[in-house]
Amino acid sequence: MTFSINNLKEEIRDTLRVYLYPQNTVSDTEVALSDTISVYKVAQSFKSYSKFYSTVNPFKYTIPVDVKLRKYGTPDGNVFISIQSSSSGEPSGTTIGHCTIAVGDVSSSSFSVNSGSIVITSMIGSNTEYFLCIEPQSSASTVNYYSTQKYNTDKYMIGSLSVYNGSSWSTTTGDIYFDIDNPNWIYTGFPRSDISKYSFPRLAIDAISRRVDQRWINIELAEYTIDFTLVAYSYYPDELDDILSYADRALFKERANFTNIKRLDSGEMTPVEVLRDNLFSRAMRYNLVVKMTNE
Repeated sequence: MTFSINNLKEEIRDTLRVYLYPQNTVSDTEVALSDTISVYKVAQSFKSYSKFYSTVNPFKYTIPVDVKLRKYGTPDGNVFISIQSSSSGEPSGTTIGHCTIAVGDVSSSSFSVNSGSIVITSMIGSNTEYFLCIEPQSSASTVNYYSTQKYNTDKYMIGSLSVYNGSSWSTTTGDIYFDIDNPNWIYTGFPRSDISKYSFPRLAIDAISRRVDQRWINIELAEYTIDFTLVAYSYYPDELDDILSYADRALFKERANFTNIKRLDSGEMTPVEVLRDNLFSRAMRYNLVVKMTNE
């Protein structure tokens, strides 16, 4: 495979989007949403690190969301999906936007993905915790009830799963199956100087040097050393450190899965820079060793 810096940057970008965008699209464990006494709620915390907003009157923004559900028997109500603000690390009960999944749209034979559209009328900020809540509107029952699914290991690194048992919230391991259609904020290019302040934070990926360290007698083989950088931009200095820390963890977890990368070493973190209008920037640098064929 011929070496391509663009392909490498796009693979890193796509990997970071999987880990840092609000989503977990793997699941292996059932979570029943009722017992004989109470109907349960589940809530997945998340940070979007992107702003959901509209500049067009009436300033509504539609957020597509996916969750995984199954029904047993015939529940006597629908499923209420909402985004709520956070209060002391728990859903506040204040709904920012919601949608409803009808009982007839939920499979009774297996778990399936159900999609909804949550309409909000106020901005969801980047540096703020929110909760995606799943709340059946049916009666308590162990015969006619809903279930959702979670992945029993913490997959989404920027949030956690909480369950409401009818009287209180408690955190539990894993993350529910969910996918919030997040506006992109991780790119292979740097932000233009004229983009809106609402387009931050941003994370840019770029290669800053490339060299061939070794060649074999076989001219089809070549080993490259690539220095690349992740550059975070934000109006909040502490957000820079959060973003780069999460990105670093994601790259470390996936380092063995990148195409043709033999080694990935993290390097220095640069000091925070003030760019313009209180816009801050910070970079993390990496060193990659890539073995390529068909030079």
